[in-house]
Amino acid sequence: MFRSFVLMLLLGFTSISKWVIQFKREEILAYLCGWEPGDIPGVGTFYDFQDRVQDGPYQKPCSHREKPSKIDKGRHIRNLKEEKIKPDDDPDKNEPVTMKLAKFLLSTADEPRPQDLHKMLEDILMELGVKPSAEKGLLGDLKKLDVVGDSSCLPSGSNSSGKSTCNCLKEKGTRKCDCPRSYTDRTSNWGWDPYHEVFYFGDRFYQHLFAGNKHDLPLHVSLGPASEVDYTLCPKDFDRMLKTFREHNFHVNITGAGYDKGVDAMGDYFYFMEKNIPVAIPLNKRRAKNLKDGNLNLSSNAIPLCKAGKEMRRHYFKKEQMSHVYCCPIKRGSRKNGEFRYVTHREECPLDTLCEPDATLAPTVQVCTKDNPRFYPVIPRGSKRYKKLAKERTGTERSNSFKKWAYSFDKAQLKSRAHRLIRLHLLAVIEHRKAMFKEETRGLSKDKIVQLALKNMEIN
Repeated sequence: MFRSFVLMLLLGFTSISKWVIQFKREEILAYLCGWEPGDIPGVGTFYDFQDRVQDGPYQKPCSHREKPSKIDKGRHIRNLKEEKIKPDDDPDKNEPVTMKLAKFLLSTADEPRPQDLHKMLEDILMELGVKPSAEKGLLGDLKKLDVVGDSSCLPSGSNSSGKSTCNCLKEKGTRKCDCPRSYTDRTSNWGWDPYHEVFYFGDRFYQHLFAGNKHDLPLHVSLGPASEVDYTLCPKDFDRMLKTFREHNFHVNITGAGYDKGVDAMGDYFYFMEKNIPVAIPLNKRRAKNLKDGNLNLSSNAIPLCKAGKEMRRHYFKKEQMSHVYCCPIKRGSRKNGEFRYVTHREECPLDTLCEPDATLAPTVQVCTKDNPRFYPVIPRGSKRYKKLAKERTGTERSNSFKKWAYSFDKAQLKSRAHRLIRLHLLAVIEHRKAMFKEETRGLSKDKIVQLALKNMEIN
């Protein structure tokens, strides 16, 4: 059954009903899935399979326990306005949400993953995708692994307006009221799609992947409500990924991570700093105006400014102290007659003067990453390392496009978060398998590729 779902996605089918009809038309499809042509499961069996995956290991029927798949079915009375998160009486309510989350994730880093649907799908992705790709060298050097991450919107297949459960239209003559409504999707809510600049009803998924060796390979995928943003989705997904690696004895050393400005939050920088993982995150321009760090003026890229208002030149990084040293921007190293020396380019100074004419590099400024990891990250913005991770981050956009558009995710009209999560992980496995097959068939003729495909499917 699992193979059948994968084959359905590979052939571009989004409807299970149409897929079963195609099964009856082409006998080869039944053979590929391990069935006899006359003994093909019905439509209901496919849906039952999804329910069994969602429900997890078999448990004896109990009146005190209701299966998750049964809870998702039918209609659900919801009031989306009341479901919005409200401020609580937490004594640390003035602390940023991202900082609270970072501290929570760090304190629970050694705890195991919960026994739920997500864990089962993570295990499938690890065993069928990540581990085989690593064995074939598609993930590069696991001791120096760079990862990138990004989110994308997933609209729900259900009616976003729901169905009225009140008589406000008859009694008050109004269609828009604050009364609860009936929805077929139990968990979706409203969120903002920054790419299309529209509000949508559904979920938002986040994934970390390896973008190298000409392949974009997902390492972990998670799903949250549409109202949740990258500030919290990113560290949550990263934390689950590390736990999954640990429980599968998948030993990697993550040496860098690249994200977009959606992760530009102090709590996220703090989390990755505590994990000792350098990150490349651009500053959010909406919050990068008139930056100051005490008495130190900063540019829009969080680089210290000299008295003349020019960005100072980064001289070096003290790894032991985790601090950057900046010096005068018009005093730069040069070589003449084979000798290295510092040359002062006085004509470049807007003030047409020298602050410290007798000094080789001064004025200098030393800033510490631990004091403000957002302004002074370990990977300086604009450096070669930063540009490399920023370039690799485009792989997340290609992978997101692969899942949503190449395989027509929106046309599936999935009305359950569990079904959306299942399909996301199946597509992630397909990405790995396609990359492995591409490497195996590189340079082979069409006939040899067909023979190899038949051999892999054990068809003589």
